[in-house]
Order: sequence, then C-alpha cells, then structure tokens
Amino acid sequence: TPVLAALYGTVVYAGNDLQTPFSPWLNYYGNLVILEHDAPFYDPPRVYSLYAHLSSLEVEAGDHVAAGQKIGEVGLTGSAFGSHLHFEIRAVMNDYDSVINPELFLAPHRDAGISRGVLAIRFAGEAQSRPAVEIHLQYYADDDGTAEASYLFHTYEEEAITGHALLA
Repeated sequence: TPVLAALYGTVVYAGNDLQTPFSPWLNYYGNLVILEHDAPFYDPPRVYSLYAHLSSLEVEAGDHVAAGQKIGEVGLTGSAFGSHLHFEIRAVMNDYDSVINPELFLAPHRDAGISRGVLAIRFAGEAQSRPAVEIHLQYYADDDGTAEASYLFHTYEEEAITGHALLA
C-alpha cells in the first residue's frame, strides 16, 4: 500500500532508526520518513510529519515533496506487530515529546463533498480543569437550515499527549 505525503514539505530524514533514535528507543519506528512543513500558526513556524514502519522508501533527505506524493510503502519494520502506517505530527520541534493530534493535518472529509477549511481548537488553562470534550460540528452550505454534513469529534485531555489538544 502506498504512503502519501499529507502536506507539501521537505524530507529531513529518510532511513531507519537503528543508530539514531527518533523515539525513546532505537528501532522503534523501523524505516521512516520525516517531512518538515511551514506552519505559520506556530512559533517557530515549523511542523513535522513522521511516517513509520515502512517497507520501502521512495524519497531521500533534501527532496521536496508535494501533498499526495508517494514517499514509501506500508510495512512491518521496527517494533510493529502487524503491517500498518504509524503517522505523527510534531509541532515546532522534531522530537518525540512534540507530538500533537494529527487530525488537523489530514484531508477534509471528501465523501461529504466538503473540500475547504480546517477547524482548529486549542483549550487553554490548567489540565486538571480541562476534561475531554465532545464537539458536534455541522456544515451548512445554504441558509435554509439544513445541515449538509455533520461530524462528532472528541478531544482528549492535554496531558494525554504531550501538551496539545488540537482537533480537525
């Protein structure tokens, strides 16, 4: 199964993690690709996407890739117990502790005909006062009051994943 780049970016790493750890453990991700993307809503304005456990790599460090371009193939390398794609988004820093919710960077739900816009929500405050939240999002194309599409999202507590609660 081909693995496609989620966003336009530059390949900052393509290889394995046998010598260089990209997580707390060597050989956790196996074969992986890391892309760097411009993200003007962060300071510094960088976001990284990581694609791991790949069976093959189609890119090299320094390559520029387009959104949707093939960068590898799904595999079973590293600590994987079955073939799958491990996908991460890392905000600001390219490290394991900077992982955020990847939903913000996935394509909109095209099956409902929605092809524009992304909703991002960040909940501020103390983690103890911020439980998981359920959000019901409806899209209205016209003013007739009929929802064209409806989505239910669940956030998670900030501490559940290294300091960020973002949602698409």
